[in-house]
Amino acid sequence: MGRSPIAVVFLAFVPLGIGAAYGPFWSMPSAFLVGEAAAGGIAMAATIGNFAGFIGPVVVGYTKAQTGSYTSGLLLIGGATGLAGLLAFFLRRNEALASRHLPAIAK
Repeated sequence: MGRSPIAVVFLAFVPLGIGAAYGPFWSMPSAFLVGEAAAGGIAMAATIGNFAGFIGPVVVGYTKAQTGSYTSGLLLIGGATGLAGLLAFFLRRNEALASRHLPAIAK
């Protein structure tokens, strides 16, 4: 039996981590953009996510066919996810830029 019960327990926590990221992720466009730009930012994030949902399995399948292992494809996707996390971590809001686009009543 070995480590499999522990692996199952840790795999059960994966959806919690994925679900915990939804709130902060979808609030980011409206934190940096207002009005129509926020709607465009949300649409762009959804478009990129849908494209990644299509291209991710293609990349993993291609690398599996080339290398005979899923390791390289999953490492590539993990690296892209890590890079996106680093970019989001260093993202800063520019208050002067954000307030310039607010309606007069909100200032």
